[in-house]
Amino acid sequence: MDYFKNDLASIHDDLVNKKYSVEELTKSTFDNIKKVDKEIEAFLKLDEERAKCEIYWNDLMGKYEVPAFCELDKEAPERIAANYIPLIQRYLDWYKNEYQVLKNKVEAVGLSCNDIFQYNALDSEIKETDLFFCIYKSM
Repeated sequence: MDYFKNDLASIHDDLVNKKYSVEELTKSTFDNIKKVDKEIEAFLKLDEERAKCEIYWNDLMGKYEVPAFCELDKEAPERIAANYIPLIQRYLDWYKNEYQVLKNKVEAVGLSCNDIFQYNALDSEIKETDLFFCIYKSM
């Protein structure tokens, strides 16, 4: 609202001092209204994207003792969420990048990964991943 107050004060000053014609003032006011409209549109789009992000974040991260999206930051939760990207990427790539190293170390001491991880062909990938992360976190 201060945005409009400043514009109105400026228009009033211009009218009193007769610096501009009515057409120029009308065009200036219309341009400012279009600018505010675009800012409101951008804010609504940001709010919509934050709502989508919040759903994904809470569904995917909530079960891993991570704060809810809305608890990350009142003003810009996506700014704090971005700090988690390297960690999330590491977890996504864990099997590809770190599992073989862990497996080699386990087998080097004479243990069986299947016995330790209790692998079952009927387990879902989610159950396997959760099991691996539980063991990995405890190391």
